[in-house]
Amino acid sequence: MSENETTPPPATAGTTADGPRTPLSAAGPATPPFTDGPATPPPANNGAAADRPATPPPTAEGAATDGPGADRPTPEGPNGADNPGPGAAVQRMLGLVVGAWAGAAVHTAVTLELPEHLAAGATTVQELAGATKTEPDALRRLLDYLVALQVCAGSPAQGYRLTATGETLRPGVPGSVRDYVRLVGEEFYPVWAHLPHTVRTGEPSFARVHGQDLYSYMADHPQAGDRFNSAMNSGQVLFQHVAKVWDFTGCARIADIGGGNGELLAEILREHPNTEGLLHELPETTATATEYLARHHLADRCQVVAGDMFQEVPAGADAYLLSRVLINHDDERAATVLRNCAAAMKPGAVVLLVERPTSQAAPTEVSAAIDLLMMLVTSGGRSRTGAELDALTRAAGLIPQQSRQLVQGFRLFAARRP
Repeated sequence: MSENETTPPPATAGTTADGPRTPLSAAGPATPPFTDGPATPPPANNGAAADRPATPPPTAEGAATDGPGADRPTPEGPNGADNPGPGAAVQRMLGLVVGAWAGAAVHTAVTLELPEHLAAGATTVQELAGATKTEPDALRRLLDYLVALQVCAGSPAQGYRLTATGETLRPGVPGSVRDYVRLVGEEFYPVWAHLPHTVRTGEPSFARVHGQDLYSYMADHPQAGDRFNSAMNSGQVLFQHVAKVWDFTGCARIADIGGGNGELLAEILREHPNTEGLLHELPETTATATEYLARHHLADRCQVVAGDMFQEVPAGADAYLLSRVLINHDDERAATVLRNCAAAMKPGAVVLLVERPTSQAAPTEVSAAIDLLMMLVTSGGRSRTGAELDALTRAAGLIPQQSRQLVQGFRLFAARRP
């Protein structure tokens, strides 16, 4: 089972590093250590502004949508543009309230394997209903909503197809979020109903819903564990960027701590053919990692070691990767992992953190939502600012170095052992 962050994998590429590759021998930071610059927000769905839904929310009952009065401007309140009037405020709030319905529709599409059937050539309601074994009129109504959400395009008369956004729901395509949609729909959606309890008590709610804490549940429920591991290891675009942003030249061995099935390490080994890898994971995940690395012809360059990063990590690597690991844990446990890495590192070795930093001064919608998710499903997991990551690494005896911008608001933070 992966120890990686329960966050969505990147769905789009195209973001570049904020500077040239940085060799391990660089004397100083390329940017201030662990800067708190705002995380890059993900692109809004199909051109929608970040502060409003891609599809207009349902119109409030009684509001004019066509006919006389439909084109009249909304009277502004006393504060002008900052107070556009109750009608716009209602529309905005309705858009927020029904946002969960959009996620449920997308999850249903994935459950029915609609993206696969559409990609295979089924386009009409009747064809799709036959392929998915669904009631045609009910399916047509779902497709109408998916069209409104810009996941699909078309109509009953024209037939349907996937949009570029909908393509990300297909398995195996670059940037696919299919496995994450499955995880969110099956395991996380029910937990959000218990957010009031978590806010009142500070306690996670995952066990209230599923009877066990997150990691115990995933270990004891193989299908859920497979969903979790697949979702956590479906960050192909992010992993490719990590492999290119940091210059691993001079690293004889790279250790990926809590490395899941090995996708990130595999990308780095392919990009840097003169390096060897070591993947450290929980015992229940090592077989999956071994199979993945063998399937990608990297078994001879990568050792898979079972263990617990809260006890110790293997010694002797030149670089230690912690990709979306610290966000899952409270400060004490995060500090334990960093201390164990520092104890295993030789002088000059570097630890590389892949994290999505937050900014309390200007949080993005994504970073704030992920922070709430960590509060709901983990015992103390949280998003951290660059300054907080800086403090954790310094407390472990490491010296923060440069950071590099990645895709989807992630950054690569480096800290060296003196």
